[in-house]
Amino acid sequence: MDFKYPRDFSAECYRRFLAACRIRTTLPKENALTNLGVAQSQNGQLLFKNAGVLLFAKEPRRYHLQAMVTCVRFKGMDRLNVIDRKDFTGDVMTNVDEAMKWLKTYVPLRYEITGESLRRKEIPEIPYDALREALLNSVIHRDYFERGAVTMVEFYDDRIEITNPGGLAGGMNIEELGKKSVSRNPLLFDLFHRAGNVEKMGSGILRIRKLMKKASLPPPRFQVDSFFSICFTRPHEPVSEAINEAINEPIKIILAQLLKYSNANLKVLESATGFSRAKLQRYVALMKKDDLLRYVGSLKNGHYEITEKGRTALNGKMKQSK
Repeated sequence: MDFKYPRDFSAECYRRFLAACRIRTTLPKENALTNLGVAQSQNGQLLFKNAGVLLFAKEPRRYHLQAMVTCVRFKGMDRLNVIDRKDFTGDVMTNVDEAMKWLKTYVPLRYEITGESLRRKEIPEIPYDALREALLNSVIHRDYFERGAVTMVEFYDDRIEITNPGGLAGGMNIEELGKKSVSRNPLLFDLFHRAGNVEKMGSGILRIRKLMKKASLPPPRFQVDSFFSICFTRPHEPVSEAINEAINEPIKIILAQLLKYSNANLKVLESATGFSRAKLQRYVALMKKDDLLRYVGSLKNGHYEITEKGRTALNGKMKQSK
C-alpha cells in the first residue's frame, strides 16, 4: 500500500473524527493516531493500518479501489431501468452519511398530528434508523479485499436492498444474527463505536428487527453467501403518491411557488418554501413521478415548471381547503 503520511492524510477527516468522539487533545497527531491504533511508528515513519486509511485518507479509493458505496434507484422491481445512481467515494463514515441523504430523497413520508400543539410528525415508510444500521453494518463488517465488489444500496418499487461483499465472518450462520457477532474488521468497528455510530457488538441486527416491528412492518430478510444482504420490504399501499392526502400540504406549497416563480430551481424553492434541500428533492422526485411538474432546460441552468395536471391538482386541493 502506497499510503504516505502526511502526504495522503486528511486533516479534515481527522478533525471530524475527533469532534464526533468528543476528544480534545493537545497531543501531536502522530501520537494521537498511534493511541487510536490506526498507525504505528516504524523507523521514523508513521505506517497506517487499513482502518486508518479508510477513515483518514484524502482519497481512500487510491488504496482500496472497492471502498465506496453505490446507490441506485430502479424503476419497477428488477434491475432493468435505472432512474438514478450515485457513487460515494469518500472516507467510510462520510459514505454512510451521504448514502443516508440519498435514501431520504426517495423514502416516502407520511404525517401524523401529535400532542396538544398539533405538531406534525414525519414518519418515513421504512424507519431511517433501521436503514442507517444496515448501512453501518455494510461498511463496518464487509470484506475490503474482495476486488470489484462494493457496498450496494438498491431502491426498487417494492423493496430496499443493502448488500456488501464478504458474507458472515468467523463461521457464523444466519440463525445467529442478532445473537452473536464476529467482526471482520474489529478496529474499524471500535472506531465507529468511539464516534457514537454503533452501540455494543452484535446489537445492530437486533435493533433493525425491533425498529421494523415497532413500525408494524415486515421483518427484514437476510441473504448470506459470498455477500451479505439485508432486504426491507416496502408497504404494498404506496405512500409515495404525491397527491395522497397524507402529504398534500407540502406538495401544495411547492406547486404554489411554481406558479409564482418562472425560474424556480431548487435554490429558489428552498428559499421560497423554507424546506430543506433534502426534503425538496424528495418531494420533487414524487411530483415528477406523478407528472405534477417537469424540469426544463440544462442541468446547470434549468428550472421546474408546473404541468397542467399539477395546476388541476393544486386548484382541487385549494377548493377542498376552503
